[in-house]
Amino acid sequence: MSKNYTLLVFFITGFCFSASAQKIKYKDLFILLNAKNFRQAEPFLREFIAQEPNHPNANFNFALFYQDILKSKDILKETDDYLAYSDSAALYFRKASDLMTEKEVKRNDEYYQDYYRRDLRTGKYGVKLADVLFDIEKKIEQLKYGKESAIKLKKHFELTVQNYDSALSIFKRFTSGFINYQHFLFTAGDDELEALKAMGVRYESSHSSFNNYRSVLESLPKTGYNQLLNIIHFEGFTEINAPDFYTDDVDVHDFKDWAAVTSEIIKNELMPLRDNMVSYDNKLDELYVRVTEEAQTVEKELGELKGNMLFDLLRKYDEDPLPANLFEFKISEITYYSYINHNKEDGYLDSMNIDFQIFVYQDLQSQFIPLKRSFDVLNAQDVEKEQDFYGEFITSRFGDPEGFIGYLADKQIAISAESDKIQGILDSLMLRAMWAVYENDSIPMFVNDSLEISFINEKPSVITLDIDTLRSGYWVSGIKVSPEVVSGFIANVNYNFEVDTLFVNDFTVPFTAAGLAGIKSHIFRVGIASEAVVFYTQPPNSLICNVSFINSGAMKWSTTINVEGVLQSFNVDESNAQIVLSFTKEGDPVNIEEIRLDLEGNIVEGGD
Repeated sequence: MSKNYTLLVFFITGFCFSASAQKIKYKDLFILLNAKNFRQAEPFLREFIAQEPNHPNANFNFALFYQDILKSKDILKETDDYLAYSDSAALYFRKASDLMTEKEVKRNDEYYQDYYRRDLRTGKYGVKLADVLFDIEKKIEQLKYGKESAIKLKKHFELTVQNYDSALSIFKRFTSGFINYQHFLFTAGDDELEALKAMGVRYESSHSSFNNYRSVLESLPKTGYNQLLNIIHFEGFTEINAPDFYTDDVDVHDFKDWAAVTSEIIKNELMPLRDNMVSYDNKLDELYVRVTEEAQTVEKELGELKGNMLFDLLRKYDEDPLPANLFEFKISEITYYSYINHNKEDGYLDSMNIDFQIFVYQDLQSQFIPLKRSFDVLNAQDVEKEQDFYGEFITSRFGDPEGFIGYLADKQIAISAESDKIQGILDSLMLRAMWAVYENDSIPMFVNDSLEISFINEKPSVITLDIDTLRSGYWVSGIKVSPEVVSGFIANVNYNFEVDTLFVNDFTVPFTAAGLAGIKSHIFRVGIASEAVVFYTQPPNSLICNVSFINSGAMKWSTTINVEGVLQSFNVDESNAQIVLSFTKEGDPVNIEEIRLDLEGNIVEGGD
């Protein structure tokens, strides 16, 4: 226990005994007030004000006492208390302000140490009446604003809850009065439509009130509340309980959206749903013939047909309706073949650009996925069960259930064949994209991390070390490894994966399997139209660093630099138009040596 706390307890105990026997001395009471122990000081402060109602600082501290209590009040659950303490604090602040004089603050400046500061004009320290009065006025304004805000806050909060509860009550009346959602949709009349409209209005009013509530809440200091609405969109009938609006995350169901969707179905969608499924299916078959046999594109016609597609509404009343699933499969089938016809018209499928072909067929594969998915949904249906609901439609279109099952079997074969065809083309293209063709040789279009080198009939092995993508193709750097020696190469490869230009670097190193891993190459940009290629070796190889400079597709120069260190980094100093190489000597990684080359290949700083 601290010394100050012990003295304070001693003082309070002694003060309580003495206060009951004699008049309270304010200087003794102020010890408690100055320590902000308002709860302990309250009974003595009340008694003192009863004795001296016009004591300025006592009234000021009584206002602070009420202001302190205000902080502990729940602004929503204890609003009346919050307003009452706001009024009390403001009342005593005004009284203190009216009683405050220059003589008071100078004679009792120890009561106003919070306002003790240096006068900028005179340079002297002290308490100014104007400062005290200004602060009191500001506190009064804050209390007034807080009170007004609390009233608004409670009003908007209550309206939020009341309007939401009203919308929820209407919804529960529906769920208790009808067997299920489908029953509600089929039997709802004008009274239900009016109730749906009222539900949407109540929910919108609740949302608007909450926005007003949040606006007021954010203008207040800490209130202990920070509610956010987690809006839940839902369909059909579901069990919904009233949320706790006092918690931070409030789950509210979007009754306005639900009411709008439901009203739309009842008024505008149920009546137009007639027995025209056969004619609709006929139109889809006509479009299928046009895209498969006549190679046409039918996006416009299909869009118009989809716009008139009433049978999606079946899903509102039957979770898995056979006709709607059949229509969706046929639409995805027509969409897919129409997309292929577009690609043929634009020549995309005939492009010689390997990368572009890969993109086209990957995109085509992604277009095929909805077709396959919609067929899987259709194929999973229980035809015998669906016959009970859609027997007339099945008989009209397929003759009998066996005819429909045969249709599904034929489509299964066709879909599998198309999927295998696309994947086969993609596999071939991906394999082709791994190699760039050069005369009777090829260059790997992938960085080879393997050190396993095999020589066939003494033919050199080509290893790619780095690849840089350009607008028109790639720059590839690597090494050609023969049984005796390793040499570098730089190739310009187009998007057809053909080598347009091949440069052989003017350096070679003896081949050793152990030292092969020590050979590195990197390509980096120099300005807009130039590239630099660095080849370098690391221990156990002898140290070599070769730099090549290519501008506008042509090799401008290539130079091998004699170095005593290991290359650590390389970059371009654009301000000086220089290539900068940084080396460290083996065993001395701290000291870094720089070699700079101008764009003509001359060493301008460092090096030999």
